[in-house]
Amino acid sequence: MYVFLYMRLLKIFGGFVKVETISNVRRDLLKYVARFRIEGLNSEPIVFGEHRNAEAVVVPLEMFQLLLDIAEDIAIAERIRERASADTGARSSLAEVAADFGKESASLQPHDRAMPRTHQGSRLQTGS
Repeated sequence: MYVFLYMRLLKIFGGFVKVETISNVRRDLLKYVARFRIEGLNSEPIVFGEHRNAEAVVVPLEMFQLLLDIAEDIAIAERIRERASADTGARSSLAEVAADFGKESASLQPHDRAMPRTHQGSRLQTGS
């Protein structure tokens, strides 16, 4: 998934990027949205700005969602690296932790409750 997006963006931004004027993007916005619907992730982003100086990019929603997922993965990886570097290697058994809280480990039983569901698809809600 990441390789596809990386290669796609490299192809688009690694070479010559056509920068549209703001007035052209405003005029052709519905055309761009129609292209995004048809081509999805394969559609080229729209780069635009005043006097054809790149200032902003419009991308298909699928690409934006993928970029959010990648950013989240990067943030998680950073936290893992931080925790790993701070790890002293000391470990505690369940009995030791239970004793710290004044409990006996034998009294700890698994819960029958269902685990909460996390990350149920996209964070973006589209209008109906």
